[in-house]
Amino acid sequence: MNNPLPVRLKSSLVGYDIGRYIILKYPRVANNSEYNDVLIEGNDVIVRYLLEGDKDKCFAFSSSVRSVT
Repeated sequence: MNNPLPVRLKSSLVGYDIGRYIILKYPRVANNSEYNDVLIEGNDVIVRYLLEGDKDKCFAFSSSVRSVT
């Protein structure tokens, strides 16, 4: 895993295919140059998300950035 940076970003889910990929919208608070050293292909990330409903649950997994467009 790459050296972690203490950066947290909130993003919206666009779509996913279980076990294959997850597509997130680029954070609204960030412009393209603010996080260009963090959101780059190959960087490792930890994704955390909340599943809201009758029983709110928090999930997390680690992955790497495959593409930023």
